[in-house]
Amino acid sequence: MTGDNRNLGIHWEDLELVFQVFQCGGVKPAADALRLDISTVRRRLRTIEQELGYRLFEVRAGKSIVTADGEALVDVAMRMDKAASELRGARIDQERDIHGSIRVSTMEGFGAWYLASALAQMQAQHADLQVELVTAHRPLSLDQRETDLSIEMVRPSTGAFRVRLLGTYDVGLYGAVEYLAGHGTPTSVDGLARHRFVGYVPELALTEVKWLDEWVPHVKLHFASTSLAAQLHAAASGAGLCALPAFMAEANPSLVRVLLTQPPVTRQWWLVTRASDHMVKRVKAVAQYLGAIVERDRSRLSYPPLAAATSLQAEQRLGP
Repeated sequence: MTGDNRNLGIHWEDLELVFQVFQCGGVKPAADALRLDISTVRRRLRTIEQELGYRLFEVRAGKSIVTADGEALVDVAMRMDKAASELRGARIDQERDIHGSIRVSTMEGFGAWYLASALAQMQAQHADLQVELVTAHRPLSLDQRETDLSIEMVRPSTGAFRVRLLGTYDVGLYGAVEYLAGHGTPTSVDGLARHRFVGYVPELALTEVKWLDEWVPHVKLHFASTSLAAQLHAAASGAGLCALPAFMAEANPSLVRVLLTQPPVTRQWWLVTRASDHMVKRVKAVAQYLGAIVERDRSRLSYPPLAAATSLQAEQRLGP
């Protein structure tokens, strides 16, 4: 656990290094594959192992063999490498003449904190592609052509649509460092009773975003907003505990995740397009790109599986 009391800091570059050591069978060939100095690879590997709290590899007959503890992370690294390969392939396979306008709609948090940068990266490769990103509290209508591609939390049950599971994301419970210092850090769900909370305006919120109900049913809110960005900023300013997606909260240094021993709330993203548009180049290309990039960024959208093992240490550092 790092000294800033946050989640395990395992990033894509770390997973890539772990994958190369596993695939190449040793630190030296991995260093050659990554075009890095062998001492750099050894130092980074030690840092990753210190962060995790266990050894990833042991040397047998001159070859690096993954340990039983390290198998789960190596499996994640392999999936990330596969996704990165698919993403590179998707870019190569995309037609160079992709052009025209495409409108993508989704919820505010995912759109502003994740999708905007992903779509901007794709648009930079296709100068004749115009991207419109619409964030809304309700899904826009594909039938009425309010949007061309919709990313939704509920799989549509009717309509002439093509639907695919884009991925999942985790939601945790967070509080500002200053708030926790003054009100205490909860160590169990029962301990939440004496805390203040930030969340959606109940009567204006979709069922799928009433995340706080997973920890505190029928919670009384001290600050409520229809904007997830507003909730994040209010929580970071000390208004109370707030349920926030990992991809938003983990990037804010003022927020600390609590109740690490409790499972996070997990939700799904569904990518929906009109069935009649499945051969439209720009729609097909954007859908393919988003599928690959979300799979690549799975570790950013979800929590590491070993967060629970370090919860006690994190809570002790935060104090009572």
